[in-house]
Amino acid sequence: MNRFFVLFFLLLSLIALTTATAQEPLPTVYKLGEEEEALEQVQTTHQQTLLDACDGDMSKAFDLWLSFLKELEAYAKSAGCSLDGSNFWLQVFFSADGRIEHLGYYPKPDSRTINDEELKTCLEAFVATYHMPVTAAKPYYNYTDVRFPLIYELYQRQ
Repeated sequence: MNRFFVLFFLLLSLIALTTATAQEPLPTVYKLGEEEEALEQVQTTHQQTLLDACDGDMSKAFDLWLSFLKELEAYAKSAGCSLDGSNFWLQVFFSADGRIEHLGYYPKPDSRTINDEELKTCLEAFVATYHMPVTAAKPYYNYTDVRFPLIYELYQRQ
């Protein structure tokens, strides 16, 4: 009988250890702060920035990121998910060929409230359609804040 209990508790411990170390992959779209362990794993494979992927060309990286944001804004509007008045932290992980692998977001305190599930659904649909026109040797990321509506038309760069 004692051997049965020892075996039972040994198996229970093994199951608990396996469950504790098993890690869920990072969702395609996630809220920053909710997937920290999975995020750390992705960060180890995406160590170069969008600027690095653009060979340090700040103007090119800025234009590509602005184009990304314009397409996101237009997509959301066409999908019936207005981003106007929202202010987010965005962390986007791209594959080496420019596909979005993961997109993390977090509304800033001064952001207009948007239904989280609707926003997540809209972002997931956008991720499935978008392709950054940059091919790099390694996966890359960009992390910044953004406010909608975009006001890029108000500024003319020299």
